[in-house]
Amino acid sequence: AGYDIVFSADGIMVSAEGFQPLLPGLLERISLEVRNGLNIKQVEFDRSVKELGESLRSYSEMPVDYAVFDLKVLLTASMQSKEEALEALSEVNASAVGSVVADVLLRSPLKLDALAMGNLDEEQARHAVSAVMTGVHSPASALGVDSAAKVLPVTPVVRPGRPVELRRKNPR
Repeated sequence: AGYDIVFSADGIMVSAEGFQPLLPGLLERISLEVRNGLNIKQVEFDRSVKELGESLRSYSEMPVDYAVFDLKVLLTASMQSKEEALEALSEVNASAVGSVVADVLLRSPLKLDALAMGNLDEEQARHAVSAVMTGVHSPASALGVDSAAKVLPVTPVVRPGRPVELRRKNPR
């Protein structure tokens, strides 16, 4: 039996696989790990920061790729340029990253998308999904989040009234 948990700005992705008798214990372990957040070792954090910094400083792609990326930065809400990300990277520390799950992801209502496959009947699949839902709950209502708050289904896009030309020096 094995599992994978991926935390991202979009949410939490959990996948579990194994024999049916092992799944209940595995799902409890997954729920516990998500609730406890990230346990980051300083050595791993430093290595990840160094690698990310190097990738943000390198310009090994084709110039057209940078032009498309710059277009996305201009037109997509809350997207940062490489320079902005590199600047923010210098202010990040391991303890702040470790608490991001509780401080950011679990403070917002979560939407569940689930797929169960394999030797599970419908009742077992529903029970497995329910176990993850109750284990990885979003305490947004306990934190006073407005239940009438709206979630934007699409990213807002800038709509200039006339054509705009943007020129930037090739970063290579």
